[in-house]
Amino acid sequence: MIAVSGDVVSFVCQATGDPKPRVTWGEKGKRVNSQRTETIEFDEGAGAVLRIQPIGVPRDETIYECVAENSEGKISAQAKLSIITEDVLPAGFPKIHKGPQLKVVQLTDMAIMWCTASGNPKPEITWFKDFLPIDLNTSNGRIKQLKSGFLQIKNAEETDQGKYECVASNVEGVQYSKASNLYVAPLTFARNVPPRFSILPTSHEIMPGGSVNITCVAVGSPMPYVKWMLSSEDLTPEEEMPVGRNVLELHDVQKSANYTCVAMSGLAIIEAVAQIIVMSLPKPPGTPVVTETTSTSITITWDRGNPETVSYYMIQYRAKSPESKFETVESITTTRYSIGGLSPNTDYEIRVSAFNTIGQGPPSEPVEARTGEQAPASPPRNIQARIISQNTMMVRWDEPEKPNGQIKGYRVYYTMDPSEVKSMWQIHNVQDSVITTIQSLEPLRTCTIRVLAFTSVGDGPFSDPIHVKVLQGVPGQPSNFQVGEVSDTSVQLTWEPAFEKEGIISYELYYKEGIQGPEVKTTFGPPSSHVVEGLRANTEYYFSLAAVSNKGIGAFTNEISQRTSQASVFGDKVKSVSVMEGDSVILHTYTDILRYNLIEWWFGDQQYLIARINREANSPRIYDDVLDGRFKDRLKLNTETGDLTIKNFKAQHIGDYKLEMFSEKITTKTFSISVFGDEVKSVSVMEGDSLTLHTDTKIQTDDLILWRFGDQQDRIVKLNKEANTIRIYADVLDGRFRSRLKLNTDTGDLTIINITTQHTGDYKLEINGEKIIKKTFSVRVSVDTDKRKAVMLGDSVTAHDVANIKAN
Repeated sequence: MIAVSGDVVSFVCQATGDPKPRVTWGEKGKRVNSQRTETIEFDEGAGAVLRIQPIGVPRDETIYECVAENSEGKISAQAKLSIITEDVLPAGFPKIHKGPQLKVVQLTDMAIMWCTASGNPKPEITWFKDFLPIDLNTSNGRIKQLKSGFLQIKNAEETDQGKYECVASNVEGVQYSKASNLYVAPLTFARNVPPRFSILPTSHEIMPGGSVNITCVAVGSPMPYVKWMLSSEDLTPEEEMPVGRNVLELHDVQKSANYTCVAMSGLAIIEAVAQIIVMSLPKPPGTPVVTETTSTSITITWDRGNPETVSYYMIQYRAKSPESKFETVESITTTRYSIGGLSPNTDYEIRVSAFNTIGQGPPSEPVEARTGEQAPASPPRNIQARIISQNTMMVRWDEPEKPNGQIKGYRVYYTMDPSEVKSMWQIHNVQDSVITTIQSLEPLRTCTIRVLAFTSVGDGPFSDPIHVKVLQGVPGQPSNFQVGEVSDTSVQLTWEPAFEKEGIISYELYYKEGIQGPEVKTTFGPPSSHVVEGLRANTEYYFSLAAVSNKGIGAFTNEISQRTSQASVFGDKVKSVSVMEGDSVILHTYTDILRYNLIEWWFGDQQYLIARINREANSPRIYDDVLDGRFKDRLKLNTETGDLTIKNFKAQHIGDYKLEMFSEKITTKTFSISVFGDEVKSVSVMEGDSLTLHTDTKIQTDDLILWRFGDQQDRIVKLNKEANTIRIYADVLDGRFRSRLKLNTDTGDLTIINITTQHTGDYKLEINGEKIIKKTFSVRVSVDTDKRKAVMLGDSVTAHDVANIKAN
């Protein structure tokens, strides 16, 4: 669209769908938000008009996007606005010579609204009523546009009353007429009727220097003149006094006043008053006063600081560190509040702002407070032990990641018999150091060691046990023993030597199939990685490692476990399939299934059986009750071809579908199905683990990031990078997310700590910036009844697994 600077333009967007879509307008990926723009929605059907008045260069010369969205999907369309000035108009640019004029007709009479225009090529004339396009097809011929461009309205009705404007457009550009009112008077107007107000002026509250329009409409027979007055001063010149309707435009208003609308005819004079109240933003509240602190909360009070009415208060707080962002607590109606969910032993900066009907006032002076200490929340890290003489060992460690206060010291627990209860272990206390020596050990035996840290409040959790053989010159227990790459027949193991220059000549590895399986021993050279091969597919294995020197073998590591991958068939490829959410998808076997005795369809990483054809028993079966019934009434199995149909496909059905066909050999195929549209990622996580949902997006300084959860799309986290604020809605949904949510303010990544089954559901990410990005993470939390960890009586157990999930 091409238009002249200072004029008005309207962009029209309509859409259909079931359910009826919601239509919105945006500019550069953001919602349109300006005092010069207005979005008018259609009364019936799905659609909206974006109206910009007045337009200017370069602020409005851009691409506008219309987005239609419902629960089934989203579509968009774009339009570009080009703006030229009066002095460079092309010769054929459309020009309206005479537009519609104020008109009053009686019910059932005919009304003609004028519009004449010129241009090359000849411009097309269209009409708008109350800023919405007029659909001539809905009036059954009662309203039509004449060849001249005039708008003819037969048998006028009350619904025809409104503001009309005509639009002239051709390839050179578009021009809008001034809008004029059509009034439809009742038949009783054939008699003399005194004036009355059909639209009374309304009162407003505005900020100092603000602008406001006040509309006043009166009817009668004859139609009355309408003017505005301030006290005894006429604001409407007599020669410009309109009939029926008068809009008072006020700018840069600095003080409150009463404005009077006067409607007059030869029969009567009537008045109505609108009050304009100039309100300023509230003043800053008094500096908050800290009245109580605990290890996880700070309670503050503050003075109102405002003689006028305050609607509510907002608290902003952040930890005193360069990278921390303000978190927000809103809608506080008292002058005392306790901020919970804080980190122990941390300095915080807190400030308070007041809100009234105008908006948010400036914040108070900040107050600083420190939360109290707690026992450490994590154990000491990187525990290492080394024998330095016949019966003496050196133990060293790093301080806890979460000390929760000033560490007063450490307790080193050690024993030669780890089956003993903890109270029977030897205890060695250490202060002001992260290294110590322990003497009088029994030579040639293996010592088990665990370390904890303590503050003035209490003891923290134990570290995982490490082991050391009491024999000088024997290597220490390998550290960071973990699993690398995994296949269906092999597992890679990696580690680091406990100390440098230990004279390691080889390593000894024990592994077994399952907890009760026979142990297999293997020895290999000194590199710090090893691949165990010849394993069975889809089987859990347990591994333990020790280093060997010329002096002997050292202590073995704690067992670690790993399940091998599902077996694959040579030549088998994964087929990627994309489907629109809500559609059906058919997975074809493309195989003569008469050659196979058994055909099975499996779903997901955990391999849930969802369909089977047993040809010998002639018994096809659908297992649609697995996984909380997500496939209920959605699966259809073709017994002649083996094809599987999934109907009404949703995000929770995203994943891998594996086909296995059994005869003398096994043939497999895998279909990886995704939903195109908004990005969706299916995530499975075990109860008790932590889960990080990654945005995989570079966050910009003006981005607004929202995380929502569940079918009702409850907001759980909001990050406003431009305002440098973060808010966690921990109390939604009965508080199930309280003290469990962490947001990375640099990346927008969301972490759910100690996840439980009640956190199963869809997590929707929306990033609003230069463009709008949406992603959905469909999270499924499972309880692993088979996973066990052997502990000693009196021990504590810590789940260390953290799942980092990225949307592909």
